[in-house]
Amino acid sequence: MRILLMTFFLLTIFLSGCSGSKGGGEDYGDLSTEEVQQLEQDFIEENENVPDENEFIDVQIDETQEQAQEDSIEVDLPFDVGEEEETTGNVDRYGTNNQTIENVERVIFLGDSITATPYLVTPWSDLIRDSLKSLFGASLEFQNYAAWGARTEDVRDDQLPRIDTGSTKKTLVLMTVGGNDALQVLGESAETSLSHMQNKVGILEEIIQWIMDPSHFPGGVYLVFGNIYDPTDGVGDFTHCGIGTSYQDWPELSEVEPVVNGWYMELANRYGVDMLDMHGLFLGHGYHNNDTSNPWYCHDCSPDCPCPRWFDFTCIHPNADGHEALAGFFYQMVVR
Repeated sequence: MRILLMTFFLLTIFLSGCSGSKGGGEDYGDLSTEEVQQLEQDFIEENENVPDENEFIDVQIDETQEQAQEDSIEVDLPFDVGEEEETTGNVDRYGTNNQTIENVERVIFLGDSITATPYLVTPWSDLIRDSLKSLFGASLEFQNYAAWGARTEDVRDDQLPRIDTGSTKKTLVLMTVGGNDALQVLGESAETSLSHMQNKVGILEEIIQWIMDPSHFPGGVYLVFGNIYDPTDGVGDFTHCGIGTSYQDWPELSEVEPVVNGWYMELANRYGVDMLDMHGLFLGHGYHNNDTSNPWYCHDCSPDCPCPRWFDFTCIHPNADGHEALAGFFYQMVVR
């Protein structure tokens, strides 16, 4: 019965968010907030591999800019999007490092359910606010236009038009997008998947171009966006993670991931904005976090093995631990 209820819950939230046209507010379908929270708790109690609240990591957000720069390296990117050009970028464990972000007066959140308003736990887009206020001042403004089920075209067509382009406030845009686009080709061949995602990356480029247009942000703008993470730790067995509802396995995942995320990084470097490497940072924290044979087992948390799991029972969304981590990672992208 519990599995049926959770399946109904997942179908409800996915169907309610599939248009991606509306953000904000909590929508749980026919279930109350208390019932939704009880569903998650029931699942956690029945699944010993899901970490409890006492296992949540302590995300370090006080690493200095000097320490981050010491870890950075210069890389040549082998991926092309659109016209051919040589692209290099300064990267470290968090992602690219192309901007010096300062004097921010307004923060805008864009994207999908990773960033949208909460459903079970407080999202990273709420957790990061106090830290950003401490950094830029208590008067810092926030707007969140991210929406459940949003794909790249939804950000372009529905979310960007909601931004006040008459504001002269210096703005920081934080965004997660692409996961729902990838879900459209789950289980498809590498060729089909890459063709589909190349079109989506083209839309992502349109989004970046719009954001970086000075007429849309006359007071100046910074952009940090995440790439696409992998709940299966590189295995691609989506039917076995979470409760496996409505997913297919994706054997070609290992061929598709590096190319698509490479395209994301190239766009960041091409336009002088920044990409958070959510994919790399979340490896080892997915549904194979306890698998000692997985190449990403305990790769960033030794000797405290296994690494804590950062995904909830839906498979594709961060749990409280994962949102805590994302808040710390996005903060590091701002302060480096």
